[in-house]
Amino acid sequence: MATKEEVKKLMDDRDELDKQLADHFAILKVNNVDMETPLVDAEGFPRADIDVYAVREARNKVICKLSFPNPLTDMFEMSKQF
Repeated sequence: MATKEEVKKLMDDRDELDKQLADHFAILKVNNVDMETPLVDAEGFPRADIDVYAVREARNKVICKLSFPNPLTDMFEMSKQF
């Protein structure tokens, strides 16, 4: 069974993860793109109206944070059962 301190730390860690995700999605929003918007034009050249590097980096970080099993969420959900 998790103690109050452990649950508090898990909640803080999860809040930090949520903040990081929000920061990455903000980069996408500033560039008016989402996770599926093409980064090249019809001729195959990188789009000049967006920061392609920042968008690729933000997308990568979102995918990494959401794709792998998240032990924080699992532990947090388990601790709420007790």
